[in-house]
Amino acid sequence: MKLISIANYISVFPICLYYIISYLILVDIKEIKNKLEYPLLLLGLLFSSQLVKFIKSIDFGGDFIYRPKGAEYCDYLSRNKKAKIRGFPSGHMSSISLFATFMILLRYRKYKNIKSYIKNEYMYIVINLLLVIATAWARYYKKCHTLLQIGCGTILGILLGYIFFVIYEEINRYL
Repeated sequence: MKLISIANYISVFPICLYYIISYLILVDIKEIKNKLEYPLLLLGLLFSSQLVKFIKSIDFGGDFIYRPKGAEYCDYLSRNKKAKIRGFPSGHMSSISLFATFMILLRYRKYKNIKSYIKNEYMYIVINLLLVIATAWARYYKKCHTLLQIGCGTILGILLGYIFFVIYEEINRYL
């Protein structure tokens, strides 16, 4: 299997997250009060994609906002081959970073300190980080984004993941 084929599959991770979380919401609908993290995480992912779309609509006046030369078939549903398509920031990286950040923080809240968390949950942390790294590699390898676009999308996702986790904690405090 060629590396580009692997990159194609890895690039689909973020959209799979939307479907998985939607499924979990539907399956656990009876216990929705106890499973607040699923709808809130889905809301965070949807907000992230809309925010990225909004940021991409802003004209920053530089070439850094456009996808690299040779970028083809980078979107989920469209198969566009336009030369200048905006790619700043990476929506894939924003989504996957938000997911990983939220999930890592969700698991962390059960522990008293970071040392015991890392000791007991290191594989969970590594898997989430590998998911982010694999997606970044796939987006760069497919020439869909520059390193700047990937980095900014990742930072945006981490910030949004943290914000939605704080919202989750605040809501849980009152339930």
